[in-house]
Amino acid sequence: MMGAQMIQILAARERGTQYRLAVAISKVLSSMRNIAAVDVLIDIATCCGFDPAEARAIALRAPR
Repeated sequence: MMGAQMIQILAARERGTQYRLAVAISKVLSSMRNIAAVDVLIDIATCCGFDPAEARAIALRAPR
């Protein structure tokens, strides 16, 4: 898992929500949602304490 998901997990470390975000990403993977979609990543990140604009900026920063 490299790219936007990993960048968001690393950013979550600063907030102390790294584990919570990693678990949320795992649940999305098991639900067959497109984990590479920016909107899906924003949904996950906002549930784990990120501001939607910040989550979008992080997701778009990652190499595609």
